[in-house]
Amino acid sequence: MPGKNSMSFAEILGQEPAIKLLKNSLERGKVAHAYLFYGIEGIGKEKTARALARALNCLSPLADAPGRKGVEACGGECRSCLKMESGTHPDLIVIKPSGAFIRIEQIRSLQRQLIYKPLEGRYRIIIITNADLLNKESANCLLKTLEEPPDASIIILMATDINELLPTIVSRCQAVPFRPLSPEVISEYLCSYGDNRFPPAQAALLASLSGGSLGRAVRLADSPLMEMRRDVCIQLISLSRQDMQGLLLLAEDLAGRKEELPEIIAMLSTCLRDLLFLRQGLDERHLINKDLREVLFEGARRWTEKEIIHGLELLHSAEQAVTRNYNRQLILENLFLQLAH
Repeated sequence: MPGKNSMSFAEILGQEPAIKLLKNSLERGKVAHAYLFYGIEGIGKEKTARALARALNCLSPLADAPGRKGVEACGGECRSCLKMESGTHPDLIVIKPSGAFIRIEQIRSLQRQLIYKPLEGRYRIIIITNADLLNKESANCLLKTLEEPPDASIIILMATDINELLPTIVSRCQAVPFRPLSPEVISEYLCSYGDNRFPPAQAALLASLSGGSLGRAVRLADSPLMEMRRDVCIQLISLSRQDMQGLLLLAEDLAGRKEELPEIIAMLSTCLRDLLFLRQGLDERHLINKDLREVLFEGARRWTEKEIIHGLELLHSAEQAVTRNYNRQLILENLFLQLAH
């Protein structure tokens, strides 16, 4: 099984175009000063960034050989690759959000470090996760570094929503799209790897619910949300303005599940997506929540196509508001009031 922190290009699932682009850049010796890896979470962006960091600083003599330049040359056994694997390499800098945002103090601290040459490797690698959470001040501060890139430094930004980044930041990076993984890739992984291998039927359900994210599929497998999924979907479908107390209690209950709330909203979106498919007369094989067939058919009789589409838009807005740490209960109360029949 590919390890949680594995950094080999060969262990990145389902991202062949992105990996091919990076390998070609390494082979030609034309590595960009800044990359932007974008796509949904849980599909290998950070693993790929770390694999690139390892390849760039590999100490093996084979690293400069034709056809192998910088690409997994030593099998991960040299001192530099081992330090990259363990996260202790002095030339690997990882910046993550501090609270809800990446703050200007973090970028200024980075800029002070970039004044100096790499300590051990050929390059200093900076990985900025969740770059779409740069606030206005930190984004403008980072832009100055991208406009005048320091020598021997490679900056890798990761984002789920490229539209949340300043266009000037995007234009100064080589954009590398990461695509959602197919249900088949995720299902095969869940059935084949690790100590907790899943039966094919459970793996297929998790893959369908994952939205193309292996990370999400693994989280769902270990989450009590799978047990409550049926009840939450039934409650969504049967929301009624005649039961205001029930509506407010549901909002209060879900708002208290801070860590799980993004997944709950995503589950509700899959439910409405299935309703839309049924309303449009599409084949049942395309349903995500196949085990909730009877519930979905009942919902498809109650909801119009226009209501379903509006509901999906409301859920998307609620998901964005939750990630920005707005008042969760108010978000949900407003959501359910608008969804209720």
